[in-house]
Amino acid sequence: MIIMLKLTVSHDFAGGAGQALAPQALIDELRLLSGLNVAEEAEKLLSLLIRLEDRPMSLADRQAGLRILNDACCVLQRRGDAAGGCHGAALRRLWRRLHEDCKLLARAGSGQSFGLFGNSKPQQEALALAMSSGWHLLRVHTLSYAPLFAGFWLDCHQLFAEVRGRGWEHRAPGGDQVALGAWYRRLLLLGMSSSNRLDPLRQRLLLDWTGEHGQALRLEALARRPDEVPCWLVMADADSPGRFADAQADAGGLGWLADASPVLDRLRERARGRQRQMTAAEWQMLARLEVEWRSPPQRKHHRLNQRNGQRVMLLAGFECCWRLARAGSPPDDAEPAQLLLANLSASGMRLCGDFGRQAVQAGAIVMFKRHGFGWQLGLVRWISLPGGAEPAECGVEFVGKRPLAVEAAAQTSHPDGVMEKGLLLYGERQFRQRGVLVLAGRQYQALRQFTLRGDDGGWLVRAQRLLQQTSLCQLMDVRLVEAAESAGSAASS
Repeated sequence: MIIMLKLTVSHDFAGGAGQALAPQALIDELRLLSGLNVAEEAEKLLSLLIRLEDRPMSLADRQAGLRILNDACCVLQRRGDAAGGCHGAALRRLWRRLHEDCKLLARAGSGQSFGLFGNSKPQQEALALAMSSGWHLLRVHTLSYAPLFAGFWLDCHQLFAEVRGRGWEHRAPGGDQVALGAWYRRLLLLGMSSSNRLDPLRQRLLLDWTGEHGQALRLEALARRPDEVPCWLVMADADSPGRFADAQADAGGLGWLADASPVLDRLRERARGRQRQMTAAEWQMLARLEVEWRSPPQRKHHRLNQRNGQRVMLLAGFECCWRLARAGSPPDDAEPAQLLLANLSASGMRLCGDFGRQAVQAGAIVMFKRHGFGWQLGLVRWISLPGGAEPAECGVEFVGKRPLAVEAAAQTSHPDGVMEKGLLLYGERQFRQRGVLVLAGRQYQALRQFTLRGDDGGWLVRAQRLLQQTSLCQLMDVRLVEAAESAGSAASS
């Protein structure tokens, strides 16, 4: 049965008598954009899209124009990636408009019955444009830590239902090497991942891996769900990529079971083939996805919504946190962000508001101060940067109180070990047995020794285990090896 697509769009194409499109003229106009920066070119492409929408033309001409502009947007996206994602807002506007135009194109042909000898390639290509532009849109939202707009996932499910209903899941139209079903699986897999909890390095790994192996995601009918087995459910009537459900969850309605095991098998095989080239970040990311895609961790602590308008001061950046811990007050050149406390649990809190000059990043150390408390150390677990008038948000995990600013040097065979800034947390009034050492960079190694130097003296400690590690910092459980006097004399000799 052929059903007309009902998609979330904010505009429509111009009607009236069609005017022929000259593809070469559009290509020539695109050549004039060379030399512009990423944001400027994105705005120019957006204006070209709007002009194309306002011009009456046949569906065939409109499809040709959108194909040309889609190729130009892909080239621009690669430039944006190389620039480090600093043009996210402009690229999000561009890809959203293109995605909506491609969905309008797919909707226009969705009610047709092509029959045995009908030409279905234009509709297949329209669906491919809609789903591939959706992938690029999701990708740029991921890199920008920006939440998606309402209706995105509902439309993706509808597009795939159209594809599957017509038996086109394995078709790759328009010379594209990616099948229609593969685009949808990439989208789902990326949506199922907690990308806003990743630092930029691991985000790139996630995008590369889902783009290369996402088509291996297995989708099965809900009727095949095994009893009493938790799994990922993708509901066609839900505006979400999927949810991990326990055995008792109701799975009524139209949808699919999503199984990422084949994707993980591919990633493990890839890792075995290049063990020597695999970085620590890649191994850690693979271990993280093994958990997240099979059985993601569930919320451990009850969260209490805060409606009393309580404000929290926040300072970001390792250097700034170290200076605050040493002086006891914020540096003169650092203005703390004043954020609203949205909810609170035993392990952390959610903050929202304007980050101001504070460069809050997922996986970064921050210092925060609540009313009635002193400055405390926290770790940013996730961030959301919607842009515009909407407030930014972040989740901060509590790390500890009263961090001590220290200088640390790893004990190596090199005689000139460089002292680097670090933070030391311990439960006693003085550091006597064990604590948590926080360092920027990546120096952890089991049983590695560190010389620490602070205002109260010096210590020699041994790293026992790694508690947390991101590309921005690491937290290590350390034990005291030598008393302050001997370590201090060793450091000064």
